Amino acid sequence: DGEQHNNSWNCGQEGKTEEKSVIKLRHKQLRNFATALFVSQGVPMLVMGDEYGHSKGGNNNTYCHDGDINYFQWNVCERQKGLVRFFKKLIRLRKNNPSLRQSAYMDGSRIQWHGEKPGEPDWTDTSRFVA
Repeated sequence: DGEQHNNSWNCGQEGKTEEKSVIKLRHKQLRNFATALFVSQGVPMLVMGDEYGHSKGGNNNTYCHDGDINYFQWNVCERQKGLVRFFKKLIRLRKNNPSLRQSAYMDGSRIQWHGEKPGEPDWTDTSRFVA
């Protein structure tokens, strides 16, 4: 279902897995992206289940599905207490730091952009970003 141009990576294994190294890497990636989202300007947009890693099996168009793929899975949420706790901490961090939720976009007088070299931002797709 849905768009086929997905910028995603399954951490080396397709679908569900019991492989601990893959699960660990997936959770690390989830925490990395959640952190980038919560320290970015603007309203963090989450989808129900993000807080416990609900991937919907990689399906990006579940609108017409009436089943577990779209339901909030309380049992999984309970098993993923560490991820849920991490999201709670990100929410608290954002609430306690007004600089992370400014009402106006920072202009050139309030922010500086840098790349690998100071004063030389790199906006290409291959550049690394630091939050």
